[in-house]
Amino acid sequence: MTATEALELSLELSGLSEVPPDSGVLVPGELGKRVLFAIDVGVAELLLAKELGASGVIAHHPPGGLPRLHWHQVLWRHTELLASYGVPEGEAKQAAAELVREFFAGTTPPTTTMFRPRPGRWASPWWGSTPP
Repeated sequence: MTATEALELSLELSGLSEVPPDSGVLVPGELGKRVLFAIDVGVAELLLAKELGASGVIAHHPPGGLPRLHWHQVLWRHTELLASYGVPEGEAKQAAAELVREFFAGTTPPTTTMFRPRPGRWASPWWGSTPP
């Protein structure tokens, strides 16, 4: 199975019609018979995969590429999720805006620190309190 086929299968199994903005195939090709699955993948996990004889790696939080660049879109989705649980819309937008600001400032929580842009490196139209 190729990485792209695995992504297509995951869409089918999850009932999603399109690839979420924080997902994608970073290295196309055959996954092989042994695949390491992990939440976060960095150099240590890649070395572990090699040591274990894995020929492919699948991560929940891709460390780079377009999935990482689109992470702010996932953070804005928190507005909808919070509102669906009764958080007032204004407060939900403020909470999501803070997550987006932290992401662009490079101060995200430990599970997503694989890629830290330098503060001020990117100017973003989404830093305000209103999602796109």
